[in-house]
Amino acid sequence: MDPVLRWVVCAAALSAAVGAGSRTAVADGGPAAPLGRAAVRATATGRGATADSVVLRGRRVWTGRPGERVVSRIAPSARGDALAFAVRGPGGAVALCVVLVGEGAPPHVMRFPVPERARPRRGHAVTWLGSRRVAYGPSELQPAVVASWRLR
Repeated sequence: MDPVLRWVVCAAALSAAVGAGSRTAVADGGPAAPLGRAAVRATATGRGATADSVVLRGRRVWTGRPGERVVSRIAPSARGDALAFAVRGPGGAVALCVVLVGEGAPPHVMRFPVPERARPRRGHAVTWLGSRRVAYGPSELQPAVVASWRLR
């Protein structure tokens, strides 16, 4: 991976982790219960604008900014404690979103901006590379960006 791209992704991961506050959204430990199927729904955001929302078990866990659309499949983590997906904004900006959905805690969203040169022309694949690492690219076998984070 290009050193500049690696720095951008690490800086985004660091800012998301620092902004998360001191509460741990997901407890470390054994496997969690299966997440079930997440769905994408259009949600009104005001003044006639819409954005996609992600709904899990009948509860909205993520709502996009006005005009934002989910462009990849929603990938659940192997442990069942998070969802990952890619979104595209109205200006073409792409972000990798990770939603931590630990039991008993409200959903916590981390957004990792994808640099323009790493955005695929076709295809949007999100793949888990471990419990706290997600890749995004044109296919699962061609990741262009890898994001990782740590929980306190």
